[in-house]
Amino acid sequence: MPLSQTDLEQLALHSATADNLSVPIFILSFEDGAFTFISINKRHEEVTGMARGDLAGKRPHDILPRRMADTVVRNYQSCIDHGARFAYEELLALPTGEIWWETTLSPIRGEAGIIGVAGVAVDITARKATEIGAAHDYGRLHRLNQDVAAFMSMAAHDLRAPLRQIRVMTEMIEDGFQDLGDNKLELLQTCRSVVDNSLEQLDSVLQYSSELDITPVSLTSVDFGHLCRDVAAVLDPLGKFEIEHTECVIECDAVCLQVVLRNLLDNASKFAHAQIMIDVRQADGKDGMLEFCVADDGPGFKDTDLAFVGHAKDAKNKTGLGLATVSGMVEARGGRLWHDHSGERSGAIIRWTLPGNLHPGE
Repeated sequence: MPLSQTDLEQLALHSATADNLSVPIFILSFEDGAFTFISINKRHEEVTGMARGDLAGKRPHDILPRRMADTVVRNYQSCIDHGARFAYEELLALPTGEIWWETTLSPIRGEAGIIGVAGVAVDITARKATEIGAAHDYGRLHRLNQDVAAFMSMAAHDLRAPLRQIRVMTEMIEDGFQDLGDNKLELLQTCRSVVDNSLEQLDSVLQYSSELDITPVSLTSVDFGHLCRDVAAVLDPLGKFEIEHTECVIECDAVCLQVVLRNLLDNASKFAHAQIMIDVRQADGKDGMLEFCVADDGPGFKDTDLAFVGHAKDAKNKTGLGLATVSGMVEARGGRLWHDHSGERSGAIIRWTLPGNLHPGE
């Protein structure tokens, strides 16, 4: 059903109001099941590098790469279907670069029901960069703590043996020792006391090293399908590959998952022929642990060990974080990352685990 003149005037009023606000805002009409851009405000133009004249009157698939258009339209439709405010995080590749958005969609109601969607997009790229940096630091700190704990434990054990020998020798000398009034017996007792105190301190060091750890990260709710679509839209905007992924909501370390998934999907898109598969499930026999998988139909690894070491870099083949780095991030959270050699599927299959759970009913 076409929008009435009153509905069109209401959409125009929303657009005029948006220009007075200092956050990026976009307005779309919803007519006959399709979305059409009405306008974006000045701040949106400044942040994204997109001109309102290039968007007005056009549908998302007219101006955005196919996979990105599919993703944003799905979000707009969710707002329409629920008839309520819909908020989410998304990663979009725009003329000014990749931007992380915290987007809130609100339905616009008119004479015949919902006639459009108003979107407010807050740029959270800097915050995401901080979160991702903290995720890397967490992994490095975890490994450093492990090294420190191991060093403290070895040093304490190495010192305990000679101190115990000194204590035994002191006791042997004290046995039957005659005090001639020259304070030598007192010196022996002082020596034994020093040794006893040192052994107590070493016991404290061993106890501390066994407890040396950093606080586990908190688990948050993640729409896994939404995350997969966002990453795929950035890495494969034109839909070159057939990318299958699981649709579910999970509880896990969201930032770590974003970093690992982005890097593994980036690698897969470089070598896949036509297909990439992304999956998540509850790990077999491990309560509170999720198992993820990224698989492609490419040539697979020529040297798995070298790939996981992460030092295979040259001027013609620059890698991202590398499997060694993302593997360290996963291990710091109590999971592990490995190359799956099982099965008859060709190509590379990377699996990793992270603490988390599927939402009930998923």
